[in-house]
Amino acid sequence: WEKHVLREDCQHLLKTREEFSDVKIIVKDEAIPAHKCLLAARSSVFAGMFRHANFKENEENRVEIEDIEAEVVHAMLEFIYTDEVKNLADLADGLIAAAHKYDLPRLKIMCEAALCDSLDTKNAASMLRLADLYGSQIFLDYVIGFIANCFRRGQAIKHFEKIRDPDLLLRVTNAMVAEDASTGT
Repeated sequence: WEKHVLREDCQHLLKTREEFSDVKIIVKDEAIPAHKCLLAARSSVFAGMFRHANFKENEENRVEIEDIEAEVVHAMLEFIYTDEVKNLADLADGLIAAAHKYDLPRLKIMCEAALCDSLDTKNAASMLRLADLYGSQIFLDYVIGFIANCFRRGQAIKHFEKIRDPDLLLRVTNAMVAEDASTGT
């Protein structure tokens, strides 16, 4: 008996999806064939689109995505079909927005982990914005803690001048005060 693994079968389906596809994902000028059952199984947003007969996406068998880059949509579909993303580190900032929009919690967690791994003083301000918009409280707290530690050490403060949101600045300040209070400094 030849061993079949669901992930490998779905990966094959991803590569040869034209044959059995029943929906097209439209991104820019590209029509990407896909399968409603897999999209709906992985995403409550897609499930909602396909569940209701009067939704345009269900009637036309088309889902138009105008606010996400094609490369990111391809990576999102790779995740939906295989539970993996080969170039996650390169696309995590775009994928976290897609994961948020299409309710893909595992992909969101994977993106948060990749973003945390790449966090540095140069990208911390933009990471803070991403964490605030799309991230979990854990991701947001991690980025705030990182920035607070950088401020405390006087490290690369010029990179944080981009942070304009007073609520986020207050949270960074509160994190610094809380850390100082807990260490007695």
